[in-house]
Amino acid sequence: SIAVLPLFRGDGNGSVLLREVSNNYRSHGFQHVMLHCKTDNPAQMLYFREGYRVTAYLKNYYRPEGDGLEMRITL
Repeated sequence: SIAVLPLFRGDGNGSVLLREVSNNYRSHGFQHVMLHCKTDNPAQMLYFREGYRVTAYLKNYYRPEGDGLEMRITL
């Protein structure tokens, strides 16, 4: 899991974290990175901007809170 404290959101810190994750996986020979998030997670916009795309809708993934999304990026 990664997270950015509310005080530091909106300054590009989430993008930096996601790129570091991608760079780390790429350097180890991986071809994709996948993540899961709640369907109402505002960070989805960040994930889309960074190139992630929805690959699956996960019904009841976050029980009892609700559904989730599987998102993936090709490195």
